[in-house]
Amino acid sequence: MAKFMIVHRFVGDPEESYKAMNAPELVQKLVMTNGKTNPAKCVYTWIPYNYGRKDYYGFCLWEADSVEDIKVYLESLLNYITVDIMQVDELVWEQLAASMNVPA
Repeated sequence: MAKFMIVHRFVGDPEESYKAMNAPELVQKLVMTNGKTNPAKCVYTWIPYNYGRKDYYGFCLWEADSVEDIKVYLESLLNYITVDIMQVDELVWEQLAASMNVPA
């Protein structure tokens, strides 16, 4: 599976969108379907909203076979957040250093 980073910005009023994204019904639906209804799976989400960054909902790391699988999963959220998807490689600095014989 490939890895994808997604940047989410709010659609409309950030406070209202944040509340909607954190509604128990939506959270339950997302948790119950994560990696089960299609091969896309959200691995991590980082949310800066509570630390003063009201311009972003969050940043997510996904594993999926394709961008299309992720888009299908997120289509119900498009009233609240944008979806900017980019395929990424994961870099583990210790592994890179070891492959280059760099002492840790």
